[in-house]
Amino acid sequence: MAILSLLNFQAIVQQSAAAMQAACSALLNLTPGSVLLAILEANASVVLWIETLIFQVLQVTRLATSSGTDVDSFVNDFTMTRLPAVAASGSVTFSRLSPAASIASVIVPYLNSDGTINTAGVQVITADGTQTFGVVTDTTNAAWNASMGGYFLAPATASVTLTVQALVAGTGGNVIAAAISLLAVAVAGIDVVTNPAPFVNGVNAETDAAVKARFQNFINTRSEATTAAVEYVIQSLQQGLTYSIVPNTDGSGTYVPGNFVVYIDNGTGDPPASLLTAAQGAINAVCPIGSTLSVFPPTVITANISGASTYAMLMRGLLLPQASHIRPRDIAAGIPRLLDLVVPGADDFFGRIAPENWPCTSRLLPLSVRIPVLAGVATVSGHPENWIGKLMSAAAPPHWANLRNCLEALASFGDAQLPDSNPP
Repeated sequence: MAILSLLNFQAIVQQSAAAMQAACSALLNLTPGSVLLAILEANASVVLWIETLIFQVLQVTRLATSSGTDVDSFVNDFTMTRLPAVAASGSVTFSRLSPAASIASVIVPYLNSDGTINTAGVQVITADGTQTFGVVTDTTNAAWNASMGGYFLAPATASVTLTVQALVAGTGGNVIAAAISLLAVAVAGIDVVTNPAPFVNGVNAETDAAVKARFQNFINTRSEATTAAVEYVIQSLQQGLTYSIVPNTDGSGTYVPGNFVVYIDNGTGDPPASLLTAAQGAINAVCPIGSTLSVFPPTVITANISGASTYAMLMRGLLLPQASHIRPRDIAAGIPRLLDLVVPGADDFFGRIAPENWPCTSRLLPLSVRIPVLAGVATVSGHPENWIGKLMSAAAPPHWANLRNCLEALASFGDAQLPDSNPP
C-alpha cells in the first residue's frame, strides 16, 4: 500500500492557521475561544474523517491489507471462498454396569446420514457441560438396525461404540479422553458413556492469513497440472487434512509411469468415503490428460510396546555396534527394519517406499509409531545425534538429505527435536 502523509488534529489546525495568516494582511485573532479558531478546529475534524475514509479504502483495495469480511469479498470475486470450521468427531462407548441383568437398548442417532438433525436422537455432553455431541448415523456399524432406525444393543451385551460429532464446529470440540460422561437425555439400559480417546480433528474457520496464502496458490496453479495444483485442490476440500502425493506408483508401491497415488487423512485415521470421492473428483479436474490417479486413506499401524528393553535391543542390535559397517545399499532397509522391530509389519509398509519419498511417507505414520522410535534412541544413549551421525555416515551420498528429512519427520511431535548433523 502507498505510504500516506497523515496529519493529526493539531497539525491540521496549525497548518490551516498558518495558511490563513499568510494570506491575510491583518493580524488574525486565533486565541482559544475565538470564532476563527473554532472554524479551523471544525474543519480539522472533517479532514481527519476524510483522511480515515481514504486510508480504509486503500486497505480494502488490496488483499494483503484487508481483514475479515473484506478478505471474503475480495476472494469471492475469483470464485474462492473461506473454508468453514470443521466439527470434532470421535468414538464414544455406551456401556452398562450390569450387562447380565440389562434390557435391550436402542440408541437413535442425532445426526442423519444426509446431514439433517433428528431432534429425538441421542446427545452426549462433557462433564463440565460446555460441549455437546450428537450420535452420527453409520449404517456400516455392526450394531445398526435399519428397521429400528438406530443402534441396537441386545440384552446382556456390555457396550457399543459409536461415532459422535460436535454440534458446534471448531476447536472447542477437541476434548481429552474421558471428558464426555453425560447423556443429554437418559437412554433405557445405558448407564455409562465415555470417550476412550481424545478428539483432535476439530478446526476453526480458516483465518485471514490462511485464506491469503491459499489465494496465492489459487492464482499460481490456474493453468498448471502440477503437484502444487493437486495440493491446492486438496487443501480446498476442508480444513484439517493431511496428505501425501506419491508419483509414478500404484497403491502397492509398484512402479507405474503416469499414475500417482494420493493418501489423505482428516485426522481420524479413517476418512469417510465421501471425502475420498470428493478428492478424486477435485484432483481429476487439475491433473494432466493421460495421467491416472488413485486416492487412498492412510495405513494405520498400531504399536504394541513391551518395554524399554525392546528399544535397547533394537538400537544395540541394529545400529550402534555395527553402524560403521553398514553398507550403503543397506540404508534403504535401515529405517524399515528400525520400525519393524518396534511395530511388526512396518517393514512391509515402509520398505515399499523409494528413498526420495521417505519424508512424506513417515509423516503418515501415527504418533504411536513415531514416539517409540525416538524413545528407543533416548533409552540407549540419550544422544540422538550419535545415532543420526552413524546412519548418515553409512548412507549413500544421494540419500543424505532424504534420510535427514525422514528422521526429522519421525521426530515431528511435541518437543522432540533432532540436532544438526552433517554427513561426513
